[in-house]
Amino acid sequence: MAHFRAVIKGQRGEASRLGTKKSGIYGRIQTWSYDAKLNLRHDTTQGEDWLEIKVTPHVGGGSVQVLDINLTTGKAYARKDTVPA
Repeated sequence: MAHFRAVIKGQRGEASRLGTKKSGIYGRIQTWSYDAKLNLRHDTTQGEDWLEIKVTPHVGGGSVQVLDINLTTGKAYARKDTVPA
């Protein structure tokens, strides 16, 4: 049974996909220079849903995890390497 649903809309209309607690759901939105990667997962130990957001440059590699959001509690956690000094 689906626990997650992703919807995306562009020039050719709208499309959706489903994900279970076990499979989670993953999306990638791209520009010419960067990918924004979104991963929804269910933590079975805590019974919570999480969204992880990463940004990856097309040149030079190396993903930067930007933000973790607990979708059960609504709390967001910025990654240390993305927070200004």
